[in-house]
Amino acid sequence: MEDIKILLLNPDLQVIAKVSEIQGEDNTPYCFLLEVPMVLQFAPGSSQEEPRISMAPLIPFSKSMAYRFPFDKVITMGIPTDNILKKYVDIVKPFYPIDGGAVPNKVETNGEETND
Repeated sequence: MEDIKILLLNPDLQVIAKVSEIQGEDNTPYCFLLEVPMVLQFAPGSSQEEPRISMAPLIPFSKSMAYRFPFDKVITMGIPTDNILKKYVDIVKPFYPIDGGAVPNKVETNGEETND
């Protein structure tokens, strides 16, 4: 799961996602692909002594699970701590095979089964 990174998109926006590069026909990378990006924030009531992290979808009203980001929109990226990585995988795994494992659980919506 070394391809799961935390990205700093602006000074106030940190996102965790599975990150890969998309390449053109000439094998030149031209943007990042972020799969299941989640915004990281300190949860309300969190303190320095007892920090709590919340995660929410980057674009909560979209059915898409992957987004393209130009290289110049990413300030930097790093490796998540073990606790953050585990929490992210636990949240995402039921809906998306983020760790390359088995197909995720199906989600029922309005009587239809879907993997969205």
